[in-house]
Amino acid sequence: MRASKAWMLGALALSFACGGDPGDGDAARDAGGSCDDAAAEDAHVVAPRDASLPPRDVAGCEPLEIGRCVLEGGALCTGSETEATFAPLDGPITPVVGPQGATMFPLAVRTRGVSPGDPTRPFASENPELELLLFDVHGDQIATLRSRAGMREVGDELETSSLYLIVDERPAALIGEDFVVVAHLVDVDERERCGEAVLLAR
Repeated sequence: MRASKAWMLGALALSFACGGDPGDGDAARDAGGSCDDAAAEDAHVVAPRDASLPPRDVAGCEPLEIGRCVLEGGALCTGSETEATFAPLDGPITPVVGPQGATMFPLAVRTRGVSPGDPTRPFASENPELELLLFDVHGDQIATLRSRAGMREVGDELETSSLYLIVDERPAALIGEDFVVVAHLVDVDERERCGEAVLLAR
């Protein structure tokens, strides 16, 4: 893990601690910083937020927007598609069951100003490194996704879709729950992008 990634995850722990939920005190101290309301409002959040959730403070790098993975027509991706795209996470999201029976949140990300790599070569060394972490409202990590997919150019933005956070629960057990997903991207030139969003499972 790069030192910058460790810092970002420490900042996440700090944000949970600031929210009054159980957190990793050592990580929070290592991250430094404070629970400044203005800084929290500057963080890149793209979903409605329940008041009980931790602060939306993911500071330290340029924004990465987290959205949903959709097919043409707006249907959620399920893992068997060949063409998918980014759509804003502007409301609740329904967990889906993939082709192998896993429960998943189908996500996508987009940003600007990084080296996109090659979207036709999923594991190429020039592709950005992307990590998605899923937390419940208590700050417990429940899912992780690491990807090295290239990003597609869509207008003046870059996006990666077909990102699946697999959760070890049946969809019915997730409906009605709220989650926090945190994303961190580093390109081949060490440029970083960070983002956070709330997943309202409905």
